[in-house]
Amino acid sequence: MTTLQYYVLKPFNHKKFLVRTQFHLKMRRLVKEVQLANESLESKIQARTQDLTDSNKKLNQVIDERKLLEGRLKH
Repeated sequence: MTTLQYYVLKPFNHKKFLVRTQFHLKMRRLVKEVQLANESLESKIQARTQDLTDSNKKLNQVIDERKLLEGRLKH
């Protein structure tokens, strides 16, 4: 008997089929929710990283300007 024949001839349990189908549909939905949450978090991380990079550049500019002014005041 081939595998296909085994499954075709096997008695069909509607309740088990329904439970398994519901389980797999729920798992699919949950996996999708996790994927969407991860995408959202990744987007927020990228935006925050860009904000921090911009702030760091501005801070370095201020530091450079102050060093320049301190150098001028010493001479």
